[in-house]
Amino acid sequence: MALLLKEHGYRINFTLMFEPYQTALALQAKPYFINSFIRHRLVVSQLITDLLAKYKAEKKDEHLVALRSLLIERDYLAPTDADMDLGKVLERAKLYEEYRQFTKPEGSDGLDSVRHNLRVLRQANLPDTRLIICSMEGDRNYPDIDKLLAEPEFLDMTRKVVVTTEPAYLVKWTTTPQVVTYQRRFMNAASTAK
Repeated sequence: MALLLKEHGYRINFTLMFEPYQTALALQAKPYFINSFIRHRLVVSQLITDLLAKYKAEKKDEHLVALRSLLIERDYLAPTDADMDLGKVLERAKLYEEYRQFTKPEGSDGLDSVRHNLRVLRQANLPDTRLIICSMEGDRNYPDIDKLLAEPEFLDMTRKVVVTTEPAYLVKWTTTPQVVTYQRRFMNAASTAK
């Protein structure tokens, strides 16, 4: 359907993309936008990693029970999996942690899906397609995105990236305390010059 709309001149936005494996399929429709939603993925990755670390350190089943509950609550498992064997829960969680590379530099900032999407997009031969990076929070998301886009590997892709977020979050990164300080000095100097 998306490809048909594209062929009729509509700009398509493949949204709600949380996992890198969605990218190749989305790009087949030649969309104008694909998306990397990062907040939810980062939060869940951290929770999974924390519970895995607790289990590894203490070998207590309570951590696997909490992990199973988390995976059900966040829709990684179905409600019908409430009695899933804890060994299977452990293996599933390890797969998520490994796939997301959360304990490695490539994914520890929660931006492994952004890196993946940029690499796939670079190879896709779709000159008009852009990546929207969206859904951020916390003290590190935007600075980490800014650093990623300055990495030599992605310098050629910055023109293909659109960063969107809630205005209240973005405002934290559109100024610095020094700007306010200089503005105050300027206003004070202007008022005494009258």
